[in-house]
Amino acid sequence: MNKFYDEYLAGKYKGYINEYDPQFREAIFEQYMEKIAFFHPEKGKLLDVGCAMGTLLKVASAKGWDVCGIEVSKFAGNVAREYGKVYIGDVLEQMEKMENTFDVIMLIDSLEHFSSPRKVLELVHSKLARDGIIFIEIPNGNMSHDEMSRHFYLFTRQTIEQALAAVGYRCISFLEVSKWKYCERDEAVQERFLNVIAYKGEKKATFTTHFETPVSEKNSQKKNVLMRMLQSIISKCGKSRVFI
Repeated sequence: MNKFYDEYLAGKYKGYINEYDPQFREAIFEQYMEKIAFFHPEKGKLLDVGCAMGTLLKVASAKGWDVCGIEVSKFAGNVAREYGKVYIGDVLEQMEKMENTFDVIMLIDSLEHFSSPRKVLELVHSKLARDGIIFIEIPNGNMSHDEMSRHFYLFTRQTIEQALAAVGYRCISFLEVSKWKYCERDEAVQERFLNVIAYKGEKKATFTTHFETPVSEKNSQKKNVLMRMLQSIISKCGKSRVFI
């Protein structure tokens, strides 16, 4: 685990979690569930990966969804259990144990914290029902360089679409959003976050992705130039990777 998780699990972020504005977060998740309902009108099983203190579980449950969550923090996970079944521990290990499939799987501010996002997307794909959808919210790699010290990966719109397609998802909704996130200490930054909804589909074996397959020499040179420009930022902020 990196420094962020060591501090998180040690309790440093308890104060930060407690500063959530519950009404604000519920309002955001109400909007998210409206989007989900548009693409998946029938209510079913919903899994929230990285459910924190269960605000999304609360909102979805009130709308008739059969909810379940996974959370790495015992502190947050125990709070979330008020709103549904919550598995506490390593996310991948907990998900692999699940025998059920889900109609909707949410990863809100979660995917960027994994050292192997492809493995997460593949595992989520295997746990989705045939017509299931994945809802992802991640920092915008083009705008969120301040996020690098706390995240393994930052995605741009292009690279998250490539990553999803390579695993077998079909993107159906994409939005760049700017909003206050959790509490007053957060700053509203233009297009700070990316929201994407995708249906489960079949893997495209020939799809070029930043996870695999060599890029052309021209693209490689361009990427090297851009990465050198970001090197000073990376060295100051941590070891996260930005995909462009």
